[in-house]
Amino acid sequence: MKKTYKTEPNLSDPGSTVVAKSMGFYLGLDLGQSRDYSALVVLEKVWKRGHADTRGRALLQHFVRFVKRYPLGTSYPDVVADVKETFLGDRELYFEEIFEGYGLFRAKPYIVIDATGVGAAVRDEFIKLGITRPALQSVIITGGLDERYEKGIHRVPKSRLLEQMQVDAAFGRLKIAGGMELLETLKRELANVKPKIKPESTYLSYEEIRESVHDDLVLAASLAHWGAHKYNYLPPSMAKAAGW
Repeated sequence: MKKTYKTEPNLSDPGSTVVAKSMGFYLGLDLGQSRDYSALVVLEKVWKRGHADTRGRALLQHFVRFVKRYPLGTSYPDVVADVKETFLGDRELYFEEIFEGYGLFRAKPYIVIDATGVGAAVRDEFIKLGITRPALQSVIITGGLDERYEKGIHRVPKSRLLEQMQVDAAFGRLKIAGGMELLETLKRELANVKPKIKPESTYLSYEEIRESVHDDLVLAASLAHWGAHKYNYLPPSMAKAAGW
């Protein structure tokens, strides 16, 4: 998996030849149950020249670079081992940057895992293998509207995960490459995600998605996308100062 051309952007120099800069990779892991697939999505956050908001600030784009769906029946320890060796050990996915006053900073990609249900035990397997925060982030997918952070775990409504991704896709800030079967499947899954109104509530619900269509890929993508919005790659001292 080849990184995007990486050169420090200079927004104040209109003659700069910088085209794009990789801002790091984010992995989303959705854990299937007995009748559902486990899936992994690799997303890259990219700064691209010519993309700016109304205030002239640079905007970021998110590119889904790779999708993997594990065969039904794949054990969770096998999934964890594959993610660690194949993806977290891939130096092409490492973030490297020289920061003023710090020097060279190198970090493994972030991985955001679905910690709902059995996901808590899977999180513990990653920790046993030495994958810990900040690289490892756990998300319990909930209903409702409010996002919370408690005891090292994020509780994020499914509606927030999916709607944020759909909005970015609609405005061209999220791109899914074509040409691979599973990437096309992800496109179809994303198009099939439609909210419902529960009679007993006033908010949109996505709880029933699994009844009609597999959503493992789209949930894995939404976890990676959420992580890319939530976290930036910064040295520990700078991250602490920035409140990360």
